[in-house]
Amino acid sequence: MTALKIVVELPGEDMPREVPEVVASVRDLKSYITATYPDIDIYLTGLVMMNNDFPEASQWDMQHLMPLALLLIMGMVFLQLRGYAALSEPCW
Repeated sequence: MTALKIVVELPGEDMPREVPEVVASVRDLKSYITATYPDIDIYLTGLVMMNNDFPEASQWDMQHLMPLALLLIMGMVFLQLRGYAALSEPCW
């Protein structure tokens, strides 16, 4: 086993773009090494990867889980109010 630690000091001039650029470069390097040496396992970890994972995870959730949740909520409202007519009638 070999561990390699890379320290990344970001300039802090353009924070929203710096971290994804570094992560994209590291992922490209990982894919190159994995393609060249397929029997080597590479794991990416650290603060830069974690700072990139939070926006990626929230974007994935908004694209996949939110539509499913809204569909489930509307389906439950439809079932509990016993049909479409109950949804279209004003409640006041």
